[in-house]
Amino acid sequence: MVADEQAEQARGRLETLRQSIGQQVEELLAKLAAALAGHAQAEQDAETRRTALGEAEKRLAVTAAHDKRTEQTLSERSDERATAVERLRHFSASGLLAAALPDLQLPEHWSIDPTLNLARAAVRSGLRRSVSVRRSKWPRHRQCQPAPVRCGLPTTASRR
Repeated sequence: MVADEQAEQARGRLETLRQSIGQQVEELLAKLAAALAGHAQAEQDAETRRTALGEAEKRLAVTAAHDKRTEQTLSERSDERATAVERLRHFSASGLLAAALPDLQLPEHWSIDPTLNLARAAVRSGLRRSVSVRRSKWPRHRQCQPAPVRCGLPTTASRR
C-alpha cells in the first residue's frame, strides 16, 4: 500500500508538473509567435526602406550630375565673361571706344559688373547703330577680301 500511495503521489506530481510546464511552454510559444511576427514586420519595413534608399540614391546621382553640369556651365560662362571683359578693355585701350563715344566713362576696375555697365551704356548711346551705319557704307566686296588685297599688297599665294 505504501508503494501504491507513493505511486499515486508521483503521478499527481507528474500531472502538476505537466500542467505547469505546459503553461510555460504555451507562454513561450506565444512569445515566439509574437517575435516571429515582429521579425517579419521588421523585414518588410527594412525592404521598404531599402527600396526608398535606392530611389534616393538615384535621385542623388541625377542631382549630382545636374550639379556638375551646372558648375561646368557656370565655369564656361565665367570664362566667356572674363574673355569679353578683356576684349572690351583692350578695345577701349586702343582709343576707338573713346573716339566713338567721348562722353562714355571708362571703369577704373575692369571686373564683370563695371564692364557690363559700360557695354550697356555704349549700346544705349547708339554705338551699335553707328557701327552698323558705317559698315553699310563700306563696299561689300571690300569687306570680304583679306587685308593685303584691300590695301593692294600681294598675298602669300601671289608671292610664290
